[in-house]
Amino acid sequence: MNQADLLDCASELLALHAFRGADEHDLLALLNQCALRELEAGTVLCEEDTPGEELYFLLEGTVEVLKRDPRGQDRSLGVIEAPAILGHMSLVDRSKRSATCRAGEALLVAALDRPRFNHLFGAPSAEGSALRRLLAASIADQLARGNARLRALIAPDEEEISAEQVMAVEGQFSGWDVWGPDRSR
Repeated sequence: MNQADLLDCASELLALHAFRGADEHDLLALLNQCALRELEAGTVLCEEDTPGEELYFLLEGTVEVLKRDPRGQDRSLGVIEAPAILGHMSLVDRSKRSATCRAGEALLVAALDRPRFNHLFGAPSAEGSALRRLLAASIADQLARGNARLRALIAPDEEEISAEQVMAVEGQFSGWDVWGPDRSR
């Protein structure tokens, strides 16, 4: 991927996770610190309940998000389309992966490993600032969407809440909110 295409991806990421003082060139500098990987359809990017050692910027393609239900069966929460950021909570709080992500089609990701993440997270640089602000915007958005979904589930006109609805809320708070091609949720 050339720098112009990567800059376009940075701009699209910022459009989804806007923050004060956002600059696509700072995010481009961050993406240039990552390892670019092309993955074939069906490749597992990360697996539920395993330690997370990388966060991913999904630049091209789609990722299917799977979550084990209480019976141990994998359930699809849906599909995440590029551009997106995923896998960041494992690096922020050292938690295990909350879901499995599998390439739904050939995809391109920019992977940021834990040592580079730790360095950039504390660095007084444009890249470090872009990382911190992007994470804050993403996590705040996650929380707002999860709260909205939870409010909808406990509304008085709701007679019964399904297991799928509860899993969707858990996925929302874990950062595995998904949307369709028109970006509706």
